[in-house]
Amino acid sequence: MAACIRLLLQIVALLLIAVAPANAGTNDCADQGYPAVLCGFLTSFDSYRADFEQVVSDEAGEIVEEGSGTLWLQRPGMFRWNYSAPWEQLIVANSTEIWIYDTELEQATVRPADGAIAQTPAGLLAGNLAALENYSITAVYDEDDGSRVTLVPRAGNSDFREIILSFAESRLESLAIQDSFGQHTLIAFENTQRNPPLSADLFSFVLPDGADLIDQRNN
Repeated sequence: MAACIRLLLQIVALLLIAVAPANAGTNDCADQGYPAVLCGFLTSFDSYRADFEQVVSDEAGEIVEEGSGTLWLQRPGMFRWNYSAPWEQLIVANSTEIWIYDTELEQATVRPADGAIAQTPAGLLAGNLAALENYSITAVYDEDDGSRVTLVPRAGNSDFREIILSFAESRLESLAIQDSFGQHTLIAFENTQRNPPLSADLFSFVLPDGADLIDQRNN
């Protein structure tokens, strides 16, 4: 599960990339040579909400893990990723910290946001599209099946081999991730909302009474 969380942090970091300056948009992104469908998605929202279903398969294609829940994104650099099944687990990030809380274990881990996200292959969370320079990007457009954008890390030491983002028009339908061990993670999104009003409380975490804390902020 720890490896899966690392991948999620990287993917969500990619989705949180903000275009700079503030009035930059799809044309500016496309001018840098990135696929239009990816530019349209990355520049179309400041906040985002979606339900998700997640299936993890091993190299042989056998399902080893399933999960579901809800995610919320707020630019710049904030997200809440809430697993509700098969167990409750929460990942909350804001400008300074990332919290991971396991309800069953009653255990929370906190780490600095700059270390947990800014140093991932997705790179920058805000400022520009420079993080995408770390990937080889190709796009396939199909009028019937939608569009697919494949990102392959240029670095040889990445945790994953490729990410495939599937779109129906400009709506993100799924993320398919193949990690460096051949494990495959498919995250399908439903009930998506762009620019919903989100409370700041979503991106803060209060340690429950009696819960154990692993504090990595000073490591």
